[in-house]
Amino acid sequence: MVVFIFGFLVINLLNRDIAPYIDNLGVEISKKGAISIEKLIDGFINEVKALANSEQFKSGDTNKSYAYIDYLSDKINPNFELLFYANLDGSYYTTKKAFNNIKDREYFKEIIEKGKDYFVSDPLISKSTGNRIFVVASKVTDLNGKTVGLLGATVNLEQFSKIVDSIKMGKTGYGWAIASDGTIIANPNKDLIMQKNINDLDKDGFIGYSEFGKIYNESESGIYKITRPDKVKEVLIYSKVKNTKGWIVGIAIEERELKNPITNVYKIIIIIIISSLLVNFIVSTLLGNFISKGIVKIDKFFVQLSKGEGDLTKRIDVKFKDEIGKLSENFNLFIEKLNIIVFSIKNAVENLKNIGSTLSTNVTETATAINEISANTNNIKNLEEKQLQVFKKSHESVLSMIKNIEELNSLIENQSAALIESSSSIEEMVRNIESITEILKKNSLSVNELSAASEKGKTDMDNLNIVVEDILKSSQSLFEASESIQKIADQINLLAMNAAIEAAHAGESGKGFAVVADEIRKLAESSMVQGKDISQKLLSIKNAIDNVSNTTKDSIKTFSRA
Repeated sequence: MVVFIFGFLVINLLNRDIAPYIDNLGVEISKKGAISIEKLIDGFINEVKALANSEQFKSGDTNKSYAYIDYLSDKINPNFELLFYANLDGSYYTTKKAFNNIKDREYFKEIIEKGKDYFVSDPLISKSTGNRIFVVASKVTDLNGKTVGLLGATVNLEQFSKIVDSIKMGKTGYGWAIASDGTIIANPNKDLIMQKNINDLDKDGFIGYSEFGKIYNESESGIYKITRPDKVKEVLIYSKVKNTKGWIVGIAIEERELKNPITNVYKIIIIIIISSLLVNFIVSTLLGNFISKGIVKIDKFFVQLSKGEGDLTKRIDVKFKDEIGKLSENFNLFIEKLNIIVFSIKNAVENLKNIGSTLSTNVTETATAINEISANTNNIKNLEEKQLQVFKKSHESVLSMIKNIEELNSLIENQSAALIESSSSIEEMVRNIESITEILKKNSLSVNELSAASEKGKTDMDNLNIVVEDILKSSQSLFEASESIQKIADQINLLAMNAAIEAAHAGESGKGFAVVADEIRKLAESSMVQGKDISQKLLSIKNAIDNVSNTTKDSIKTFSRA
């Protein structure tokens, strides 16, 4: 029964906690893939934004902007197919030295007409190169914040595809991605990329993609099941990519593999339950037989003990160390102790008999001795009366002696009191003399110590004056060091500003350097402020040292007079 309950609880746990955990694990993997792509696209966006903030583009001068495009033609990110600058009328110029008009493009309308700061288009196939690309565009404003144009980059899908291909789960799981309109933009089957839309896959024998196409834009992440043409069920686990129109990145894995851990646990639980039932049956049978044999043996022993003559030397034969064996051992110990008690009682009865005989003999002898003691007592009484008369005479003599002794003691006490009074006066006089001597000695020592302390104080003040003068000289060096720190901080601040300008020109690749340059500039400014604070504090310290020096010199003069 316990095994069945255990199996039920484990199965319930699997269905309630483990299965959702596996699904959530897949969602987390798809989210991490989406985050990796978000970081890639964010890098492209930041790089285009940094270029759009260049002085040449912000000038609003078309000629300068086109010239700067030519300058950047051999310096752009390797992931960029080309860069282009577009005016407000849609005319643009590229790093490939091509002219055209993009007024009808979605990213142009979103930025120029709707005022967005940037826009990432859905992937498409380049008309000029035939490559799979997407466009990252950023607004260009002048120094007054007015929109003067648009800077864009066409980005190859190659790096994006590598990230999606790296998303794995299990043996059958693979990464995939679709654009906001359902176009497949990443898949292990290269024939599907940019050629198929998930809404059309049901025509190729897939089941469920048309329904999936209706719901995937409704949530940030989710799970959906479809059936392939070979009748194998797949689970689609997906997440949205931020800063895009609604790209979806996900994992497709066969349902049987996803649920394989739970299925294996089910099988193990069934095997455990069947094995437990078999073991339970075998153990119950063997244990029942074994216990019944032990109980029958103990019962026979009790029958023999009750019907016999109370033979306490017999024991139960113990062959095993189980509960029955322990019970038999404990009963054998009880019989053994009972046998010892009975034997002790028999010995005690024999001893009592012997003691009774000896006691009877001793009572007869005691009566004879009592008669003899009575006769001796009468003789002792007569002797006591004679001794009493002698004691009376002795008592009178003792009383006379005591009286004489008391008189002598009175005389001795009077003499002793006089001697004690004289001795006290002498002792008090001696103590007064000793106290005066000690006071004189202490005064002499105090005078000597005061003289030595005065000499030492003068020496210490001389040394202190030397140290103060050395500190005064060293503080001047600290002033010079503080001025050097402020000059160095000025130079570092200038270098940080130059580094920030160069980092802006380097685009995304210089973004990290720009952050470091900014931190160095902040550190330089902080160092300059702290240098000024140090100079103020050093000036205060110098004034304090001057006061200490003057006070020390006055103290030296005082000690010299002393």
